[in-house]
Amino acid sequence: MSLRIGFGLTLAASLLLGAVVVQAAPASWWLYESASTGRTMCSNVPQASGWVRVAGPFNNGGCRR
Repeated sequence: MSLRIGFGLTLAASLLLGAVVVQAAPASWWLYESASTGRTMCSNVPQASGWVRVAGPFNNGGCRR
C-alpha cells in the first residue's frame, strides 16, 4: 500500500514540476512609443493607453535583435 502512495506522490510531484518548467519561458520585449511625446521605451509588460507598440518582439531589455 505504501508503495502505491509513494508512486502517486512521485507522479504528482513530477507533473507539478513539469508544469512549472513549461511556463518558465522568458517574456518577449516590445518597443513602445508615447503618442503624445514620441519618446520610446522597451518593456515586457503592456503599457497604458497613451503608448503604442511599434516594434518587437525582442529577446532582451534593450530592444535589440
